Amino acid sequence: MIQQLNNELKEVKEKMRKKEKWEAQLKNVLDTIKNEEEKLKQVQHQLQKEQKDVDRLESLSVASIFYALIGQKLEKLDKENQELIAARLKLQEATETVQDLKEECKDLQQKLSTVANIESEYQALISRKERLIHSQDPVLGQKLDALLGLEANLHSSLKEYEEAIGAGEKASSSLKNALKSLDNAKGWSTFDMLGGGIISTAIKHSHIDESQDEIHHAQRALRHFQEELKDVEMVAEGNLEISGLLIFADYFFDGIIADWFVHGHIQDSYEQTSKTLGQVSSVLSQLQEKYEDIKNNLSVTEQERISLIEDMN
Repeated sequence: MIQQLNNELKEVKEKMRKKEKWEAQLKNVLDTIKNEEEKLKQVQHQLQKEQKDVDRLESLSVASIFYALIGQKLEKLDKENQELIAARLKLQEATETVQDLKEECKDLQQKLSTVANIESEYQALISRKERLIHSQDPVLGQKLDALLGLEANLHSSLKEYEEAIGAGEKASSSLKNALKSLDNAKGWSTFDMLGGGIISTAIKHSHIDESQDEIHHAQRALRHFQEELKDVEMVAEGNLEISGLLIFADYFFDGIIADWFVHGHIQDSYEQTSKTLGQVSSVLSQLQEKYEDIKNNLSVTEQERISLIEDMN
């Protein structure tokens, strides 16, 4: 029974190898088709241009009359006809190339359809052999159970890190938007204080209003990020400082505050936001590094389990 399963696994793994090869070939063919179709458009455009040049010389156009007067019409027409023929040949070649590639694409897709569910077949065989091992070799079965438990824990950790990284990327994006808005508000505030007038004041307040919205989004994203960090039991160095942003939003648009004070506060908030973005970027780098470590550990663990199953005779 074990030997029969081993033979089946060998056949399925060969099909998996072919599937991987065909998928890579299909990707290359699709990329080439895209490039060749672009070339085809260029050749079609060139052909139209060459045809117009020939038609222009054969008609009673200004160019035709000019070349006739100087005695070069036949020579010029011959040259344009040669270029037209060359363009037609290029078009034919480009068209045939695209057709050949599409046939190749169709052939690869047909081949891939025969192994569409090969991974499921492989997993089914592995499961069958694993059950057989448990019944015939309890010690090896316990080792497989331990590896399966480790895999489950690593999968769970990966999921937590993926969620934390996603939240961190959203926080980073929100902070970048807030920085952009603050930078605009800061610039118009300086112009306003130098006597920019009613229009500059209106523009400044528009940017300030926009900044307030962006900072609110950033605060929400940071809170979510911090919650996700708790799930991966990771604390950022010095923690993520959002208190400055929180306080800033509370009285950001207070009309009583003088322009000079508002301008200084915009600068402070810009610096605070920039600092927080740096912290988020640092934490994201750490998360990515740990995520890759866990991913590699999972791959090694899975391969160890699969090898134990495959190698048993």
